Amino acid sequence: MHRERGVTARKGYETRLTVTPQGQAGTVNRAVDRIASRQHSLITTAQLLQSGLNARQIERFQGQGALQRLRRGVYRLAGAAPTWHQSVHAAVLGAGTGAVISHTTAAANWQLFHAERYQRGGIHLTAARQLRLRGVTSHICDLTADQITVHERIPTTTAERTIVDLAGFLTVDQLGQCLDDALRRDLVHLERLRRLVATIASRPGRRLVNPLHHVLARRVPGYRPGANDWERHMDELWDQLGLESGVAQHRVRVEGHTYIIDRAIPDLKIGAEYNGHQYHSRSSDVDRDVRRMAELAAHGWHIVPVTPATKPHTFKNAIERVVNDRQTWMRPQPDGPQPMRSILLPPDM
Repeated sequence: MHRERGVTARKGYETRLTVTPQGQAGTVNRAVDRIASRQHSLITTAQLLQSGLNARQIERFQGQGALQRLRRGVYRLAGAAPTWHQSVHAAVLGAGTGAVISHTTAAANWQLFHAERYQRGGIHLTAARQLRLRGVTSHICDLTADQITVHERIPTTTAERTIVDLAGFLTVDQLGQCLDDALRRDLVHLERLRRLVATIASRPGRRLVNPLHHVLARRVPGYRPGANDWERHMDELWDQLGLESGVAQHRVRVEGHTYIIDRAIPDLKIGAEYNGHQYHSRSSDVDRDVRRMAELAAHGWHIVPVTPATKPHTFKNAIERVVNDRQTWMRPQPDGPQPMRSILLPPDM
């Protein structure tokens, strides 16, 4: 008669499950470690059985601490540190096939704007059926394959679908910040998002996507979110103040370098640089900006610096003054008296 032996922990999350006969131990350990390494050190009862263990062995290893039960049928391997991703993944595994994280939980997984706040909330899962799990808010939706992906090793809604689901949680401004953040990181594409919103809006009872219509209306084809939210706000202010139409994120090639001017009027070689203090806190940042400003000025550009302390009317007056001066300087001179030199001096012989 064979007896099960003790349990020892390896470095990290890997755990040695000593089974009998001993010849099976290496195979079981490799199978368990391979599965758990893809699931934030987690493994399910079904996966343990597929790895070669039986129900009695699983119960014994749990009692000895080699397997730590997180949810029904979901275990953490001994030695693995608990993490937010692990707790979320455990909920997905506990929910079974077809469940994915969604809404604010997916937003935290994608690290969208306000992500730290999303992590403090409960876990949101979406599936085609009602889920009843401790600490989980269930959403019933039969998601299509193009709305589901895997991010940070966890089944989740795509970034586009996540932003759609956030429409019921955020204000229009907050939703816009999330979208701009995702655009900067190339997580979403506006046209894909527009198609998804149109599809969902055509279904009954989907009024929650209405805020997204307002957000997308402000982001026309060719829209660029800027380097950060403050720059985007300054672009909006430029338009609200009725300043002469300019090009956002205009590229200029100078002395072998390509510089991006936050807002430019290329014909007049006038630009505005939005210098937020949090993005220019190091001396190297300041040195780089001074150098680029000098090179642009040497090639005829007039750059108006703007900081968060700049008042809107000051910003407006500065741009208008520079535009007026440039237009006056570039305007052809009307016919009139000859220059004084030609009157006082005899004509050249």
